Amino acid sequence: MTREHDNITLIRLNLDQAVIPESLGNKAIGINADMAESISDILNVSVSHPYPVQEQ
Repeated sequence: MTREHDNITLIRLNLDQAVIPESLGNKAIGINADMAESISDILNVSVSHPYPVQEQ
């Protein structure tokens, strides 16, 4: 779907491996981080975390 439409960008959030296909080029972003923290950063608001955050 991302390849077929010019107005779509893939954003993959994953704690361990946010692997994206190289063929997508700049139409995809991979973020290796805690999802709750990343969404909080994106929204710039505090998000309570239901699980203890593991230090990496």
